[in-house]
Amino acid sequence: MCAATEEMDYNRFLKYAGLELVIETDKKAPKVYLGISTSGDEKETKIRNVTPESPAFKAGLDRDDILLAIDDKRAHKNNLDLLLKKYSHGDTIRISVFRRSELRHFDVELAEALPDKYEIKEIEEPSKLQKKIRKNWLNEEEDKQPN
Repeated sequence: MCAATEEMDYNRFLKYAGLELVIETDKKAPKVYLGISTSGDEKETKIRNVTPESPAFKAGLDRDDILLAIDDKRAHKNNLDLLLKKYSHGDTIRISVFRRSELRHFDVELAEALPDKYEIKEIEEPSKLQKKIRKNWLNEEEDKQPN
């Protein structure tokens, strides 16, 4: 029997302990996700890694491809984020690369940007039960109140 996997509702369970998961994305970064890391400079930018199951991976981009252009605009390590800021998730871009001295073009459907900051915070005004659950969960001693 094969069990389906679903993303866990962290806040549902953290709430029992008076906590919440706060997820944020960098406001200055592109709002889209491509799934590559690069190295190099304006003269030559290589794709160093392609994240499995990312839009770049699904389109066929590969490690060691030399990045040339996005939608016919010169692309390199230093302007990649700037070029991607013009797009929204679901947009399709054409990426041009050299692969082993052969010019190749890939149509990539961009995904929504991934969060880059996760923080667990205490909720405002947790109940006594939530505080007790959190202390037990974290194996902390309870505050002893005089009778």
